[in-house]
Amino acid sequence: MGQRCGVIDSLTLARKRYPGQKNNLDALCKRLGVDNSGRTLHGALLDAEILADVYLLMTGGQVSLNMSESSDSDSGEVNNVSTIRRLPMSRPALQSSQPTR
Repeated sequence: MGQRCGVIDSLTLARKRYPGQKNNLDALCKRLGVDNSGRTLHGALLDAEILADVYLLMTGGQVSLNMSESSDSDSGEVNNVSTIRRLPMSRPALQSSQPTR
């Protein structure tokens, strides 16, 4: 049998945290101060990156998620370039362990 992992529904989380308010991605970005100015069209990768930032802010974890590949260490500027790498189907299965209490 295959391995299973937990799933967190960010909309359910948002509805619990902000009951009675709009909780779509644009409303959450505005409420939490997440820049979504590049979201002129729906794109799965961009939406996922924005949702990651929204999720982190809603859960009180780290405050940003940098998915860029490189940064200019002298100026601290981040180059907004990301590359999608596809893993070969022949790769070995990931090993997992049971969490300890």
